[in-house]
Amino acid sequence: APTPEQHSLSLTSQPSNTVIYEGQSQTFSLAYSNSHPVSVSWYRNGSPISGASGTSYTVANATTGSAGTYSCAVTDGTLTVNCASFSLTVNQIVRITQQPTNQMVNEGVNVSFSVAATGTGPVSYQWYFNTNTLLSGQTTSNLTIISAQATDAGTYSVRVSNSGGPVTSAPATLTVLLPPNITTQPQSQSIQESNSVNFS
Repeated sequence: APTPEQHSLSLTSQPSNTVIYEGQSQTFSLAYSNSHPVSVSWYRNGSPISGASGTSYTVANATTGSAGTYSCAVTDGTLTVNCASFSLTVNQIVRITQQPTNQMVNEGVNVSFSVAATGTGPVSYQWYFNTNTLLSGQTTSNLTIISAQATDAGTYSVRVSNSGGPVTSAPATLTVLLPPNITTQPQSQSIQESNSVNFS
């Protein structure tokens, strides 16, 4: 009687741990050595992924819920080989949770703007005046203007960034109220008795 054909099944490449950001896509691939037809199964946190049966599996438009421990198995009906488990980490993009608000102050008063944001760190900040004028050194979640002057009036915004990309806040308006300033003084006048007189 003929001897059954001897064969082996091995993985020549397999996925590894990966870090991406929300909204990104990631394709995991494997390669195997075998002369027989095979089927591939993919798993997330130990549970089979429905419809995932090829030598690659794509996580499209990832959310934080896509994160987990993944694995795969290749079988030819006789032999089965499991790939090493691998992790997918999905970091949070930056989201502004509290926008800077409009401010109205008297000239000479200190004024502050602030922003609150979430996102996987490190998170950086950069404040701008009137949309595109970068405020050098203003790189925290708070912006303080000491002794506000008329030239400080305008709009302020902040760009918040992490490795997933930047997001810019809504602009906040600073109004600086100026004290009264007399530009024309009343003038001394001499008139005849009983005549009318106007001062302005």
